[in-house]
Amino acid sequence: MSLPKTPVNQKGDQDEGDELGYNLAMLYHLGNSFEAILEFDGETVLNGEEDGESVLNIDPGVKVAPFKNKDIHIGVGAGFPLTNDEEFEYRLIASLFYHMPFLN
Repeated sequence: MSLPKTPVNQKGDQDEGDELGYNLAMLYHLGNSFEAILEFDGETVLNGEEDGESVLNIDPGVKVAPFKNKDIHIGVGAGFPLTNDEEFEYRLIASLFYHMPFLN
């Protein structure tokens, strides 16, 4: 028995190129329990059949601390492609954050 030589979701004749992924996130405090988030994420194919193709997305959202324990935050947002090469039309994003307090 041998392991497959190509990933299971890739055809044998496909050339999978190397990709460079990147992210930039900005957070703006609007109050004690409310923050605005703006994120950019993307990837560029460095070689292979799709050499030079890039995808860039924008992801606006908000982060709130609705509980008495302000270390717990809930984030919601949406993602939209900015380039013609796109991996999706839009995406919804939900996150749960726990900010660990520093130990003194």
